[in-house]
Amino acid sequence: MKQLIIILFLALITLTHASEKKKEQEVDLVSLAALLVNDGFYRRADETLNTVDTNEKNFNFSYFYTLRGVVANKLNDYESAVKYFEKALEYPETDKKVHLYIAEASFKMKDYERTIQALDDAGELASSKINLVAFKAEAYWKLKRYNSAITTLDSAYERFNNEASFMKQKFFYLVQLSLFQEALISAKIYLNSGAKIDAQTYLAFATALRSAGETKKAILMLEEGRLKFTSEPKLTVLLAHLYVDRGELFAAANLFENASYFDRNFTKESSELYRRAKAFVHALYLNSQVLNQEEKLKQRLAIYVEFKEYNRAIAMRSALQRSGLMDNEDIRYALAYTYYMDAQYDKSEALLKTLTKPDLFSKAITLRNTMEKCRENRWDCI
Repeated sequence: MKQLIIILFLALITLTHASEKKKEQEVDLVSLAALLVNDGFYRRADETLNTVDTNEKNFNFSYFYTLRGVVANKLNDYESAVKYFEKALEYPETDKKVHLYIAEASFKMKDYERTIQALDDAGELASSKINLVAFKAEAYWKLKRYNSAITTLDSAYERFNNEASFMKQKFFYLVQLSLFQEALISAKIYLNSGAKIDAQTYLAFATALRSAGETKKAILMLEEGRLKFTSEPKLTVLLAHLYVDRGELFAAANLFENASYFDRNFTKESSELYRRAKAFVHALYLNSQVLNQEEKLKQRLAIYVEFKEYNRAIAMRSALQRSGLMDNEDIRYALAYTYYMDAQYDKSEALLKTLTKPDLFSKAITLRNTMEKCRENRWDCI
């Protein structure tokens, strides 16, 4: 009898211990999931949370649903994330920051109305943060509620003691609305605000104006930027492209040459633009400074052909051969054309026979027909 009592007592202790151990495991699953989230194992955290028994007495639903929302958000399941966050908010102890999580997930789902509502529900948590006010303005913009977006930025600019970043954001909105004069006012406020301005800022402003077709305003913006950042070639290069847009090739070539003083990679572009601007001698001078040998030879051949220096182009054949450029059909056609222009028809014909590209093959047929006429009556080709 005594032995039976001892066995029963040991069994009771074992069952009690097992029950307590089970409880600890259930509680620890949520903590384990939180650790997995912290370590970036979101899929495993989700699988762990799926096994949690929520029927336990005094279960912390607020924390559980918040964690579920965070995991779903990390797994890009934004719809589920919002549902979990909303469930968490059913419990009064849930932190109001959850509204911000809802705003983020809703924005990713392109549910901009819900984004704005969540930011409003967050109250001071959202309205006191510069980045979140800008975020709200962007949600209004996505909804095409342009006036609300700009009004939000204007109000925030005053409320945050002339925070310049709001004027930068407003500039881009106004450019998209083709309100260029107002956009430039916003840009000036930002650029003169004392905020940390770099060359990239001028570049971004000018690029936006260029995209909107406001070439002249973009040029003025870049010229101001170049005065402040004299050694930044990107500003000079974009300015050069703007002059190309206007057909002012010589000015663009000069700007590319200035940029090449800081970055030799722009030498080739400068030479090319001088060629297009018919400045033959300077184009050749800059071509001699191009670092890439193949690019240099291709460009030099184009310059000689452009300016009818056919003998000099023909003299390049050995150099083209050594560099492997004679494997290029475009190069072979260009050289065949120079032979034709120099009345060396047989050599031109030999190169034309090697062409297989459809566009070059068609040009070769036309050139052969012309050469045939020249052979019959060479005076027609003088």
